[in-house]
Amino acid sequence: MGGTLAQAIIKADTGYRLLVCDRDLEKLKKLTDTHSGIEVTTDQLLCTSADIVFLAVKPQDFHDLTINLKKDALLCSIMAGVSIASLRGFGAEKIVRMMSNTPAQVGVGFTAWTATGNLEANDKKLLEKILSCMGKYLYVEQEDDINKATAISGSGPAYFFLMVLELTKAAEELGFEHGVAVNMAVQTIKGASALLDEKSDLDELINKVASKGGTTEAALKSFFDFGHFRRRTVTC
Repeated sequence: MGGTLAQAIIKADTGYRLLVCDRDLEKLKKLTDTHSGIEVTTDQLLCTSADIVFLAVKPQDFHDLTINLKKDALLCSIMAGVSIASLRGFGAEKIVRMMSNTPAQVGVGFTAWTATGNLEANDKKLLEKILSCMGKYLYVEQEDDINKATAISGSGPAYFFLMVLELTKAAEELGFEHGVAVNMAVQTIKGASALLDEKSDLDELINKVASKGGTTEAALKSFFDFGHFRRRTVTC
């Protein structure tokens, strides 16, 4: 997600100098090969004078960070499960927590974010400009809502990909070759997503597929019977 965030910052054309710090030299080289305007370093201390800092490290590596930021710096974290209270230890008073998901890589992600009450209007405008380059976003008042969003939009793509994988396996078990099975599953999901963009009434969309007495209705009922989904009424 760090690379995705860096690309969004470049695309947003914020006017700020961008310095990326990472201990992985291969990642840094990949960034500079892709974007010539990015400066890179492996030295955390070079980040201490920054006006805006984005923390995109893994939560388990959080305690390895030793930076001490300026008091008036804006600190933005995309680390899951690391609270604003924990982030205060870096010295910055303006703190933002964000939770983006992997579709942000292609500009159609979703980011939930929140901030301390002292965030300035210009800070908010800048962040929203960057976040819009990754997809849609939602500001939440309560920090706990960030954790809730993690379970839905943050982890959601993995659940979605698992569903596509299972559809692919089912097609193969029915006799379709692997390439055909993948294409069938992926295109089915793409088509369903396109319909959802046109019409957001999920119950109606489900009922249009589940003809009364048909195979889809029977499959849906089996999902409910085995407890895979919350029981619903399918009307046809």
